[in-house]
Amino acid sequence: MSLAYAEANREQLFFRKHIDWNSETEYRLVVLNQSVDYDYVDIRGALTGIVLGHAFPPEKVAGLLAALEPYPGIEVERVRFFNRGFYVLPFEGAVERAVQHVPQVEWPAARRKGSLGERLRALRLAEAEAEARATAGTLVFEKHIRVLEEGIGELARELSGWPGTEAETYPQSTAIPPGEHKAGAGVPGEVVHNQRGFMCVVENLPKYSHTLVAAAALQILDGQRLRLHSVVTTERRLPDGNEIVEHWRARQECSESEAEQTVTSMLTDLTSQVRAVRPVFDQVRSSAAEDSSSARVDH
Repeated sequence: MSLAYAEANREQLFFRKHIDWNSETEYRLVVLNQSVDYDYVDIRGALTGIVLGHAFPPEKVAGLLAALEPYPGIEVERVRFFNRGFYVLPFEGAVERAVQHVPQVEWPAARRKGSLGERLRALRLAEAEAEARATAGTLVFEKHIRVLEEGIGELARELSGWPGTEAETYPQSTAIPPGEHKAGAGVPGEVVHNQRGFMCVVENLPKYSHTLVAAAALQILDGQRLRLHSVVTTERRLPDGNEIVEHWRARQECSESEAEQTVTSMLTDLTSQVRAVRPVFDQVRSSAAEDSSSARVDH
């Protein structure tokens, strides 16, 4: 019965995706049978290149290069994140310049049991429950989210006075480490009901050269608890990518009764840390300007 359902609804089940991924071009192969074994599909003849993600683990580079030895014609590139944008750059292999390593948290894999129809119903139930938790949690902490947004906006107004820069705010949860982000409905691991965040971006002028980012975010957890994250980073664009330096990070949990004081305190600490990082940011900007000026004179 489940196979018949999958066959009849294959377009909707397997060959549609969210509009956010509309730009991706891909092939999907679906095998409909009752076997629990893996099916091997040889794609070596179709492989023309590999693009590594921004967080590809450095310790796996050697294994990747070893696996590609029989295929010398495969081009490898690396995605770098800079100034809220992604750039594809040549991959330098084992001697690639070291980048900041973000610890990855792997939750134990779980496979839903039952027929395809039963698994679909379980997934939809998990999604409905997650949506209800997110709505309920946001109602409880909405005032703290507003305080967070207003605090980042106030910080941006202060930083907009820095000479030779431009400051903007964005609704982003970049302060939350990748391993602690809210997972999809039904995914095993810690339950995060909802998360919201904002960041202030100070860009050196001309743009896309040096950037300072001050970000803060909150997460709603079980038991009406709140987890707060804040971080200050700088990004410097280099010819082969970008250099990201994390200057300060804080993480704290509190109860609903403590939330107002904790959010206010976190915003105060974040503002103090941004002020402390400013001399470093200005020094890098000044050095880059001197280098550029010298290069023009020499030429």
